[in-house]
Amino acid sequence: MKRAVKWVRAIAVLVAAAMAQVQLLADTYTWNAGDGDWGTAENWTLASTGEPATTAPGTGDAVVLVAPQGATNTVTVLSAINIGSLSVGGTGNGRIILSFKNGLTTNEVAGAVHVYSGGYITHYGPSDNVYHLNLKVGGDMTIDLGGFVDSRARGFGIGRGVTSAGAIGSGSSKGCHGGRGSNKSYCYGSVRNPVLPGMGGVGRGTSWTNRGWGLGGGVVYLEVTGNLVVNGDLTSDAGDEYDQSQAGGSLLVRCAALSGTGRVSACATRGTAGGGRIAIYQTTAQALAFNGLLGTGAGTVFFLVMRRIFRDSDDVSPKDCFAASMTAVLPVSLMSLFTYTGEATESGDLLLTLVLPGAAGGLLGAFLSDRLAQKTLKKIFAAVVIFGGAYMVFG
Repeated sequence: MKRAVKWVRAIAVLVAAAMAQVQLLADTYTWNAGDGDWGTAENWTLASTGEPATTAPGTGDAVVLVAPQGATNTVTVLSAINIGSLSVGGTGNGRIILSFKNGLTTNEVAGAVHVYSGGYITHYGPSDNVYHLNLKVGGDMTIDLGGFVDSRARGFGIGRGVTSAGAIGSGSSKGCHGGRGSNKSYCYGSVRNPVLPGMGGVGRGTSWTNRGWGLGGGVVYLEVTGNLVVNGDLTSDAGDEYDQSQAGGSLLVRCAALSGTGRVSACATRGTAGGGRIAIYQTTAQALAFNGLLGTGAGTVFFLVMRRIFRDSDDVSPKDCFAASMTAVLPVSLMSLFTYTGEATESGDLLLTLVLPGAAGGLLGAFLSDRLAQKTLKKIFAAVVIFGGAYMVFG
């Protein structure tokens, strides 16, 4: 047994040493080329030496892609990446494009991602659902005004899409996806988990002659552990180069909280094409919903359920059900405390203003519950609820 413990300790020390070594070797990589391959070491300059790198960015490394002056540069990713942080855009008045051409692979950034003005993150396309932008972010993600994360016109190509039989091929209804397309025949894809591109389409001019084909919107999946702030563009729109009838793509976002004044869209073009699909999941909103179900407002839910269960019991009174339902407030409130720790923006004085009266009210309610008649308690509770609602609306 002692030998086993020694082996475990030795392995733990080796793992810790390896992790420390990785952190020591982490560096800041800055793009120094025009158009090029992410995996080519010479395209990067190391902050630690000021010299070209000998390897591509890896685990723990900070990556900086600066927009050039008056030009557009494209950095193409051909295999999965796993880095420490990512900064795209800023400085120059041109555009720097980070294009993922690595299939449906998930790319990981352990820390923060910041897309500045002139920064553009997308995936290669159009294609028959071969390429997506799948990005997993361990910290916060911010898209500034003038920054883009999108897959516009990178979905299905000329006349391609998901057929009515569910296969990928030449679609019988141009411009289908979240909407039914130009001949209004069918939709495809998931509402809750949208991961399919928008169908391509065909446009017609005022002379009713065939003008060409359009490109559907692509697919963007962001999994952000922290907050997602969108002041720029997060889009998966269809292309409009060919006028009409191509469908919007898919946006699937999971984050702690979404905020900002930017644009989130998966739109079709000006014609009769169907729109795309967007699904956004916020973990803080889910925690808030859980707190609303089981927390301070849970008395109603718990009380009705317990009354239903113990309706024939002589040992459990309505007061007991009410007291038991209120017991749920403490653990769920503690869960909320841990959820929002570090995110509070209010002062300690305001927290005391809210906490102390709430605690006093709880103690007063517990004291009165055994001393007043049930009808009297109901009237007092109803009066407090009505007053609180009126104050929230008119106060």
